[in-house]
Amino acid sequence: DALQQALAMQIQASNALIALLSGGMLGAQPPNLQPQAALPAVQTPAASTATTTAPSSAPAASSSNNEDGDEQAFEAKGFGPYRPLDMGRGGLDDRARDELNKFIEAYSERTVKSKQLANEQRAHLSDARSISGFRQDWKEMVYQIAGAGSKGTSIWDIDGNEYIDFTSGFGSNIIGYTPEPVVEAIKQQAEAGFELGTLSPKASEAAKIICDITGMDRVTFTNTGSESLTAACRSARTITGKDRIAVFLNEYHGIADELLVNLQKLKNGKSRTVPTSPGIPQFLVENVLVLEWDDPHYMDKLREQADEIAGIIIEPVQSRNPGFHTHQYFKEMREFTLDNNIALIFDEMITGFRLAPGGAQEYFDIEVDMACYGKIVSSGTSLSVLAGRGEYLDCFDGGPWQFGDSSFPEAGVTFFGGTYTRHPLALAATLAGLKMLQELTTEDYQRLNERSAQLNNELNEVLIAAGFPARFESQSSILELEFNDDNPFSRLFFYYMRHQGIMIYDRPIFIQLTHTEAELQKLVEAVATTVDQLQSSGIVPAVTIDNYYGGSQEVAFTEAQQEIWLTSLLGDEASRAYNEQVIYEMDTTLNIYA
Repeated sequence: DALQQALAMQIQASNALIALLSGGMLGAQPPNLQPQAALPAVQTPAASTATTTAPSSAPAASSSNNEDGDEQAFEAKGFGPYRPLDMGRGGLDDRARDELNKFIEAYSERTVKSKQLANEQRAHLSDARSISGFRQDWKEMVYQIAGAGSKGTSIWDIDGNEYIDFTSGFGSNIIGYTPEPVVEAIKQQAEAGFELGTLSPKASEAAKIICDITGMDRVTFTNTGSESLTAACRSARTITGKDRIAVFLNEYHGIADELLVNLQKLKNGKSRTVPTSPGIPQFLVENVLVLEWDDPHYMDKLREQADEIAGIIIEPVQSRNPGFHTHQYFKEMREFTLDNNIALIFDEMITGFRLAPGGAQEYFDIEVDMACYGKIVSSGTSLSVLAGRGEYLDCFDGGPWQFGDSSFPEAGVTFFGGTYTRHPLALAATLAGLKMLQELTTEDYQRLNERSAQLNNELNEVLIAAGFPARFESQSSILELEFNDDNPFSRLFFYYMRHQGIMIYDRPIFIQLTHTEAELQKLVEAVATTVDQLQSSGIVPAVTIDNYYGGSQEVAFTEAQQEIWLTSLLGDEASRAYNEQVIYEMDTTLNIYA
């Protein structure tokens, strides 16, 4: 029958495919599998664009160390907050160039003290943020706004300008800057003293509140989010006795060498982990497996290496791509880790205390072994948290024991600590902020999430109506502007927004509980004005709906796509073995922009 015939064709195609890949057909090497996507190109300015990447991009690993061979060059295109420098120049006609120069002059005049400070400090202060967004075309605006103060959702710069802050301290604020209970707690602790080397009573109280909110058993404190991720990896390896850590592509987990990783695709269809930043030797990332959520075989790869994997780290919401929802895979991942003695770790630097009172675990109804918290948990001070099940946190102190009986620290102990990991000032701010967070309800978070989703739609309506080549993606109160073109001048969007008093950078924006309706409307109005200014000046031409979702781009086949494509070369009969028919009938109005 038809089913048996289709199965026979698939077997025949598979046999032919094996022969093809082994060099038995069509020559010894398969052709380059990098087809052009059939998408219309977004129109960019008429003048030519010369773009050069700074020479300090992540090095490609030596082919002599590649046992699989068929290596292709690896190009670092950015990871988390890291971006290679763009030394490009040009791409505007004379009129657009004149308009941009006028804007640069106005922007520089409005923030002249910030610019002077940036210029003066460069000789003696090495500051990575000082070159963020660098490009020769707008070099005169590449400097940080220097802050003079903050309150609620507002920031003031040293020139006296006020901004509504939607960067929200890179996600560290949900209840506004300098809330009175936090300020008062820091003042009292500063007056009492901030000695180190003694036990702060606030540490125990803060840890108890965190356990109550998150449902975890125990807590340890660190200075930064990167340190808490390092502690989680060390715990996972200590408890499981295994060495490998698995992460997912485009999920950022701090600055530890072994977690600054990317995926290098090889010409033979395989891939391997490589450093994403200069200065990280290849051997430091060899024990990290980088997976892709959209790879249909990622679970197979995990199963193949289950005996070697100590922990899997997941960013529950990708801060740089919040519209990419991966939570539907969490249940399967939880079952897999439980069955294979693997620690499931949530990196909740961004999502902790933001999605819901209990963070991503509550929001997605999932329980993990360890979770790393930062930003909101410490009210903007330098403190982060590793929380987890007792068996994983016991490895730092041997586990609970009591005075006056025969108990003792029974768990195997590894080392982790630091001079400032429980700094009294940071603990004072953390404890005061946690008490404020305890007063929030699930309904408070639901209202915030619903208003953020509505705001996302309002912003996109503005962008689509104007034909601006970008769109906002969101999840919960996290929004990210994603550009759909390769025009570097679209990134001027953020400078134009700051010029209107909206503090926003080329990174996620975070809506706070303290943002007023008037402030949210100012954001929408500023986006409309910015788009109009960029388009009327000729700097970023409008695009039509036909090419709104991105221009021509080159993408690599997945392994499954390669298999189907190669089979199609064997003829129509072989290709039909992969045909599937799905019919959807919808009786509704379709939102073509969703």
